Amino acid sequence: MRGAVGAVTAAALVLGSLVAAGAAHAATPSNPPLNSDANTYRYGLNITWTSGGPGVTNAISRSDGSYTVGANPFAASFDVGRLVDEIAGMGFDYVQVTDFHGAGTVLHPSAVLDSWRGPGYTTTEDIIGELIDGLAARGIATFLFTHPLDPHDYTASQQDLLGANDPTGGYKKWNDFINAFYAELVDTYGSRIAGIGFDSELGLSGDARWANKLDLPRLRNTILSRQPDMWLGALAYPSLGGRTLVDFPLKEVFRPDWFGTGLAATDYDVTKWPASTSAPNVVTQNHWATLGDYLTANFNIPSALGVFSTTGTWTVENEELRGSTGTATMNLTAGTQSETGWSNTFGDGRFTYAFRLASDGGNATNWAGFQFRKNAAGDSWGTSGYLVIFRSNGQIELSRPGAVLATASTGSTFTSRTQVRIETSGPRIRVYLGTETTPRIDVADSTYSSGFAGFAVAGADARFDDLVMERVWTDPFASAGAWTVGSGSWAASAGVFTGNEGRATVTGKTWANSTYAVDLRILDAKGNPSNWAGVQVRKQAQNDQFFDSGYLIYARANGEVCLYEAGVGNLACAPSGVDFGATQRLKVVTDGPALRVYVGDARTALIDEKDTTFTSGYAGLSTSGAIARFDDFTVNAAPISKSRLTSAQVFRYTVLQAGAATQGPGVGWSYSPFSDGQWEVGAKETLAGVKSLMDPVRASIIGTMPSNSYPRAEGVTINTLPNGIVATRKRDDSREYIHVLTPPSGSSLALPVPADGKTFSSARLLSTGAAVSLTQNASGVTLTLPAGATWSSTDTVIELVTSSVGTGRYGATGLQLVSNQDGYRLRGTGNSYLGSPTDFAVAGVPAASAGAEDRWSVVYLGNDRYKIVNEYRNKMLRMTTQDYQGNADLSAVAMVTNGTPTTSDQWVLQPYLNDGLRIVNVGFGRPLHLTGDAYLGSTTVRSICGVPSFFNSAEDLWKLVG
Repeated sequence: MRGAVGAVTAAALVLGSLVAAGAAHAATPSNPPLNSDANTYRYGLNITWTSGGPGVTNAISRSDGSYTVGANPFAASFDVGRLVDEIAGMGFDYVQVTDFHGAGTVLHPSAVLDSWRGPGYTTTEDIIGELIDGLAARGIATFLFTHPLDPHDYTASQQDLLGANDPTGGYKKWNDFINAFYAELVDTYGSRIAGIGFDSELGLSGDARWANKLDLPRLRNTILSRQPDMWLGALAYPSLGGRTLVDFPLKEVFRPDWFGTGLAATDYDVTKWPASTSAPNVVTQNHWATLGDYLTANFNIPSALGVFSTTGTWTVENEELRGSTGTATMNLTAGTQSETGWSNTFGDGRFTYAFRLASDGGNATNWAGFQFRKNAAGDSWGTSGYLVIFRSNGQIELSRPGAVLATASTGSTFTSRTQVRIETSGPRIRVYLGTETTPRIDVADSTYSSGFAGFAVAGADARFDDLVMERVWTDPFASAGAWTVGSGSWAASAGVFTGNEGRATVTGKTWANSTYAVDLRILDAKGNPSNWAGVQVRKQAQNDQFFDSGYLIYARANGEVCLYEAGVGNLACAPSGVDFGATQRLKVVTDGPALRVYVGDARTALIDEKDTTFTSGYAGLSTSGAIARFDDFTVNAAPISKSRLTSAQVFRYTVLQAGAATQGPGVGWSYSPFSDGQWEVGAKETLAGVKSLMDPVRASIIGTMPSNSYPRAEGVTINTLPNGIVATRKRDDSREYIHVLTPPSGSSLALPVPADGKTFSSARLLSTGAAVSLTQNASGVTLTLPAGATWSSTDTVIELVTSSVGTGRYGATGLQLVSNQDGYRLRGTGNSYLGSPTDFAVAGVPAASAGAEDRWSVVYLGNDRYKIVNEYRNKMLRMTTQDYQGNADLSAVAMVTNGTPTTSDQWVLQPYLNDGLRIVNVGFGRPLHLTGDAYLGSTTVRSICGVPSFFNSAEDLWKLVG
């Protein structure tokens, strides 16, 4: 802001009324001061939900392992009410949810995106707004995590439309778009959320893809001019200088090695994890998001080719994959799904994609095709696996090395976009075109059972798009060849499977975590409404009946649906409200201990139980007393899940962060739930365990601040904690909480003298209320457990009652307030402020002129507030109600008689890691700013004022120098 506010004249300093304390300008934020609320959120849930844009398959799966295409279908899968209940039931105090990320899609309406980008990037339903409001009603804050510089994930046409690669005017068009969106976002949700986080390196790393594309000060101004007390954090701060946009840092921890302290990627021993003064967002399952056991490839960006191993010639052009010779095999060896349990080989599967022959190269025998079940990613079609090819003469051919298995003629030239679906179930291979229900090719061959898959071309100019590879077993019941009949009468005809009593089991196959779905109709209940038909899962022997082993999910004609466990009986029954005398879709999800039953297209499970008796087994169909018809039976893989931490580990690292994070929330855990409120395997159980550990000591974590008495440095670990403890405090300093994470050998804990000089009057065990012996003297503090009490191996919490608040983190005497801008010192001058005999002006002076007038006492008032007193003149620093130079956005600053401070005399000191402190006035929410304006015409002395938070420059940062 140097020189931005104009010269200050002597007349300006002596005219007007005397300085007054009191209410801030109407345009400034109210108490509490800027960003302070965010510092009390300690235990968060990170949620990653995005859609892929118009017509794009979403990589984030639904809880049954299936996927959606486009934004609105994904939004339709949400059960926000259940999500809110589930999140609140886990004890979180904040949620960080992704919005405007990846392809730049959102889960809410946006007139800006519609007008700039066209349809398909927004949703009709306001999922984000419903979630924010639902969580707020349960006392849970929401942060939005966004990406303001992600055009590389947009299509080429979208990049051109939005000016992402147009440097004119400093990428003006792109910045116009980004600022229009964030203005709308803040206008819509700003007063309802706690803050906004930013992904990206913000164009500061030097990478040519993003360099200088984002006007950071402009974006900051757009946001904070609308919501001045908005918390802003970014991954690119502080190492890349993201301070011109944000105030606080964030940290991503996809795997433990992302902590940057030499940990291995698989080291989940949290006692070695470093504490961070900023909020780490930690992945503990497989990924930020819930991944299905399927893979999608839409070639709208060039980097899509990176997940393929190629031979020959392949490029991404015009949002399609173009090939003329060789193979492009899906082979995800690293990147976003590494360590997630993903396998690049498929046995039973469904492969769908679109293609067209732009040219056959002048030879009708040239072709484009798809390989599957090949032994190695680099194998050609003559080496291993199966190959389906399409020629311009309309011929389809299925082959393996040395043998053509089947051919079909279509009459198509394949020059226009054609949809292909290939299904492999055991030895059965079926090839479909478009939405056809009858395969063009249907053969059985058992030479290859599993392997890699991908595209292949020989001599043609072929274009491919919209690949989806799913692990799924399916039977359209053209025959009963895949089934073993155990009892009763069963027959496949005209694409349906009819059973009269007994059971039929899929031959030779077992599943563990899967989703089973079938169209079921009870043709004849034989006069008894209790007769039923259904699905058996996880039975231990192929021929077992429903009462021998496994689970049976059955429906009666009257609509009742039950879940039955062999040897136990019905675990649950519920009325479905539908008539199974007509065809109904019955779906069963078995995911770890979870057993969920759905009817039709319901978002919410009709039956939702847990049982660990049977973990895997055979699956089949069953009837009792009824004749039933089954159709379109499928078994698809459940989402990939893996829980890496115990409840105690999550809890202990949360406690460590509660005592260390001084620059925003404590820690966010990426247990991202599914859109319908379900959780990945192990996640809910882990989080429920965390809640049970936290509940007895919740007051010592939620809503607290890191201790000023026993502060913990960046990088400290549970294994290296001084005295084995981390400490938190109530915001008003009335209570201090000692968390003993590494207990002493005896019953007494000896602590050093509190760093802030705080004193205590009594102590007790927070979980039981039992008194703890407290001794405090010049040597420190000693705490002794009551008789019979022992230290917990997880966390023993001792509550200390404060008798005096001490000096706080920054309280001291004889300090100089040194600006980050040119090292100027804050001086209490002897010049009258506005003609007052008692109030004096302040100014900034160069280091060479430093003297006694530049010494200050920073006096702690409690509640993270300080008054700042000039020691030479015994005057306290005040931000006044007068405008600076007639500008209502700027506040004049002066010194007034030292006494009981009003909010205009109180200051919050906000740390910026190694960059200094922002000294923010409580009454006005404005930081202390060293201007570039001459003070009283001096060529070296500068004026001081209060500025809006969006100014955010080195002139707003100070160091306390003793």
